[in-house]
Amino acid sequence: MRPTLRKQAITEITFHHRKYGKNKQQRIHFVFMPRARKGVQAPHYALLSIGAHWNAAVKRADIRRRNPYHTRHTYACWMLSAGATPSFIAEQMGHENARMVCDIYSKWIQDLSGDQINMLNKKLAL
Repeated sequence: MRPTLRKQAITEITFHHRKYGKNKQQRIHFVFMPRARKGVQAPHYALLSIGAHWNAAVKRADIRRRNPYHTRHTYACWMLSAGATPSFIAEQMGHENARMVCDIYSKWIQDLSGDQINMLNKKLAL
C-alpha cells in the first residue's frame, strides 16, 4: 500500500519560540508517511518506527550508518558548495537568522572565498 495523507491530516503547526515568547504558524510537509499495517491506518509514526524506516533506507542505499540528523549538515554543506547564501540556508533550515549557519559552517564558507574573489574579478573584468 502506498503512503497517503488522510483528508484531516495536519498541514500547519504553531511553533512556540520560548526564547522570544512568540508563536509562529508554520506549514509542514511529512517526509515519511505512515502506512497501513495489519489493517490499522496510523495517523503518525512512533519514534522507534521512524528509526526502523530510516535504518532500512540506509541499508538499501548501501551507505554507511548515519543519524537522520546528519542530513541537515549534508544539506547545508551542499547548499553552500552550490553557492546558496547563508541567509537562504538559514531560512530553509528554520533558523531565526544566518548567524548559526555562519558559526557552524564557517570553514565551508571560507573554502568558497576563492570562488567569490574569482567571480568578482570576472564581473569587474579584472
